[in-house]
Amino acid sequence: MCEINRRQLILGTSALLLYGCGDSEKYNESKDYYPVTQWSQGYIFHWGKNNTIKINSNSNSASFNSDQSHYINSFKSGVAKWDSTLSSLGISIEYVSSGADVNVKWLAGSSFSTGVLGYASTDKNISMSLNNNSVDSSSSYYYYSDNTLQLLACHEFGHMLGIWSHSYDVNDVMYPYLEGSDLSNRDKKTVSDFLYNLTPTQDMHDRTGPLTDPKSGKHIPDAYTYLTTSGCKITFG
Repeated sequence: MCEINRRQLILGTSALLLYGCGDSEKYNESKDYYPVTQWSQGYIFHWGKNNTIKINSNSNSASFNSDQSHYINSFKSGVAKWDSTLSSLGISIEYVSSGADVNVKWLAGSSFSTGVLGYASTDKNISMSLNNNSVDSSSSYYYYSDNTLQLLACHEFGHMLGIWSHSYDVNDVMYPYLEGSDLSNRDKKTVSDFLYNLTPTQDMHDRTGPLTDPKSGKHIPDAYTYLTTSGCKITFG
């Protein structure tokens, strides 16, 4: 996989919006927001307006101990932070046990590299760590608090909505570190006023196989966003 650091991502995708899309008007409309396209070709992937996104919040039927009993509700509360934004686009969230558009898996911390808290990918999966493997297991912080897990879920679901890059503003949930306390207006407007007014390269509801360029038919590598204790990293492959 090819890893892009935060500085490269900001500079590269900013230049993309200005030059790659060939549309200075769109750039001017979006210049107050952070970039939302993930590949140098300028592909856009989102779910479209006026529909329902179905989520299976425990697709691998994970078991939770007493310290993890709040995890599912905390995840849902994190996703719900986007509700008013999605409502303005005619989009609702529905939780299902089968036939989901987005599948959430809860995995042991040992399944991730040290410091990885969770990740989202364009193959419509979100993986969440059952425990914070960035700290010693004897620590009281070994398990996630409700607030931390909400922010983690909110950030990863922001990627799943189509923001396959990061904010450069520490006050935004989509900043590559869990620094913010809630969704900012910029987070919300990036989705409602900018991203979902662009025609997607691929409507995520319609994806059934590998991503392909609609013009050339060439394979497009999936994006994976890993939120870690040292920042959120995006890889492709």
